[in-house]
Amino acid sequence: MKFLHTSDWHLGKTLCEKSLLEDQKNFLDQILMELKNDYQALIVSGDIYDRSIPPVEAVNLLSDFLNSIKEKFPHLHVFINSGNHDSSERLGFAKEILEAQNIHIASDCKNITVPVTVGNCDIYQLPYLVPGIVKKQDETLFDSPLKTQQELFDRAKELIFESRKKSGSTNKIILNCHVLAFGSIRSESERISVGDTDSISTESFGGFDYVAMGHIHSYAKVTENAFYPGSPLSYSFGESNDSKFMIKVEFPENGEFTAEKIPFKPLHQVVKLTGMFMDFENKFDEYKNDYLSLECTDNNLIINPVAKLQKKFPNLLMFSYKDKFGGIQNNSNSMEQRRQALKQSKSQREVFKSFLREIYDEDTLEKPVVIKEMDLFEKLAGEAQ
Repeated sequence: MKFLHTSDWHLGKTLCEKSLLEDQKNFLDQILMELKNDYQALIVSGDIYDRSIPPVEAVNLLSDFLNSIKEKFPHLHVFINSGNHDSSERLGFAKEILEAQNIHIASDCKNITVPVTVGNCDIYQLPYLVPGIVKKQDETLFDSPLKTQQELFDRAKELIFESRKKSGSTNKIILNCHVLAFGSIRSESERISVGDTDSISTESFGGFDYVAMGHIHSYAKVTENAFYPGSPLSYSFGESNDSKFMIKVEFPENGEFTAEKIPFKPLHQVVKLTGMFMDFENKFDEYKNDYLSLECTDNNLIINPVAKLQKKFPNLLMFSYKDKFGGIQNNSNSMEQRRQALKQSKSQREVFKSFLREIYDEDTLEKPVVIKEMDLFEKLAGEAQ
């Protein structure tokens, strides 16, 4: 059996309020292209949408994708589970009807012990686990319900293998799940909880032949049998553009499985650049079509920098100053120094000049235009008093 593993689509997500629907349609088209290579199944490991109430455009995008799959690959099995960003109720809408079309959606744990057999593999699905979704035999025997991800996963695994033992199946065991493996490296665009209650031990993946995982946005081989493919797109400026894959997994009749990374090719890279404003104007032409965050190292403020640079970089999404200007905006020490200066009866001009000194160098303070600014400030401050 051969299947394609992907995860964390986050349909409907924006980047600095920029719609990514065109970019997301592009990676869905790439999945459709890859599926032409004789796959029996597509496994999507959670976070289909970016939020529990997705925008209409995102819902339509998923609908169009599933329609294309049924038209082009009528016998393909599609496995989808809900992630922590999804609403299990909304994602699970009409799942009983879709089941008849070989589209298997796991949004609760009612059927976690019932696999779908494809070729020589039994595929089990676990949605993102929340307290109460998996029960511990008779709840009256316990003081409290299962709460941590580790407790929930261990109980789900126990139920799966109890049922499997009764069935007597000797097929390979595939698990599709949306979990955080302990020690995984997260990115800025993932929801982060405090502590380790949302993590599970990698030892928990023992017993399965392949664990298709979602949640982490970069490719990772967690154990010999457990993989994160990563999100198809970079969803923050801190994510690497080189860690976005789908995984081709093949289980031969005899022997071990193989897992091959297939890279996504985004319409736009997500890039953060640092340099002088002059560099942005005269260099970096290779990034002109990418989604950019520019960090400027100039010592002087630039008038309307974004408007000037967007002529060259139409997808410029963020502009900031490094160190000096960033320090001004949140520097409580500087504010306190100015308060103390006022208490010491220094003139409003001296206080304003101390502020300008944090922005400009001394030579700039002697320029006529800056002296005019100080004169005007002093006049206005006097009128206000």
